[in-house]
Amino acid sequence: MLIPERKVPRTIENTREVDETICKPDDEERGPDFISDLLSVISNAHYYKRGTYDLKKIVEYAKNKDVTSVIKVVKIASLLVK
Repeated sequence: MLIPERKVPRTIENTREVDETICKPDDEERGPDFISDLLSVISNAHYYKRGTYDLKKIVEYAKNKDVTSVIKVVKIASLLVK
């Protein structure tokens, strides 16, 4: 006697359609475009490559320069807004 194969239940995760507009964490290709889009949308924004600086040092620098917001873009850089 063969045991019937167990069916996988339908869930939100396994029925989700692929969304081309979502950046995956390992997607290096869209990073620069994302930064460009942010710079064009946020007035008076400046892009600085983070390098090896700790986020704490970046925030300290930003406070000294009267920056109102720091946006950390994971795996890419930091964006400073005055």
